[in-house]
Amino acid sequence: MIKKKYRMNSSDICFLKFILESYDGMGQMTTINPQLGVIEIRIAPGFDADFRELIKDLRKQMRIEDWMLQRSE
Repeated sequence: MIKKKYRMNSSDICFLKFILESYDGMGQMTTINPQLGVIEIRIAPGFDADFRELIKDLRKQMRIEDWMLQRSE
């Protein structure tokens, strides 16, 4: 699985989780820090291109930024 971390508005986290779950088998989302809006998405093999298109489309509607943590977790 490919792991990607993003930062978004906390109020949009549930919506993104709902959308991701509607694409059966594409991936799983975990909220890392709800106050900061940091999430991790694990993308299933073979879904990387579809996932990139989904994020590209969602970025037209909401803030979704790539997130790189400066410290180890």
